[in-house]
Amino acid sequence: MPFFIVLFFYITISIYQISAVADALKLIFMVESTFLEGILFIISLFLTFTPFLGPILGIIGATFVWEWNILFSALLFFWPYLIGFLFYFFILGLISGLID
Repeated sequence: MPFFIVLFFYITISIYQISAVADALKLIFMVESTFLEGILFIISLFLTFTPFLGPILGIIGATFVWEWNILFSALLFFWPYLIGFLFYFFILGLISGLID
């Protein structure tokens, strides 16, 4: 059961991220054509999960197009990196505590 809850939230966050990256590309390239918006959406499917490029484009889309606060948009897009750094420093502290 917890697997399905995690999967649900991962898919939900991914949909937000893909939409924000597509909106950022639309803003950057100033696209008004429906056909080109579809092409940018397909490109955004690949760019969203590219490290650092996807989150930066997502923050641009969420901040300038959706008018979100930059802190909330940064938390939405950089949460995996934040958790990774927290675990890294936590484990580093455990290892250094065991060595001393």
